[in-house]
Amino acid sequence: MTLCITTVLTICTMYSATRNDAPATSYFKAIDLFGVINITFVFAVLLHYTNILRFFSKGKLAAAVKSQARSPLTQVVPKENAGSPQEEEQRAPDADFAKRSAKYDGIAKVLFPLSYLLFVVAFFLYYAV
Repeated sequence: MTLCITTVLTICTMYSATRNDAPATSYFKAIDLFGVINITFVFAVLLHYTNILRFFSKGKLAAAVKSQARSPLTQVVPKENAGSPQEEEQRAPDADFAKRSAKYDGIAKVLFPLSYLLFVVAFFLYYAV
């Protein structure tokens, strides 16, 4: 989280310094577009990290509630019902949650760098040619 916030602040400072050094114009320049897109990508990574933390804390909260419900002081389960289908149904949401979180993170690990690479290639092809 600290690295993301530091990166956002650094990019904002670099963008501001670049805009101050450039001549004043009434239109949107290529450097403006590049700076805004860079800030947007870093901010998107920060939002992604926040979502991962939310998913992680949600999973921890569900595990804590489940362990509290299974404690011997609050619930007595006979031994013959220890492996009942109800207990397996209670475990299924945790497995589903873990799969969804891993899938979300895996997609983001590919999508963010790939989309940024495509942006940089398209940007430099458009403005260099």
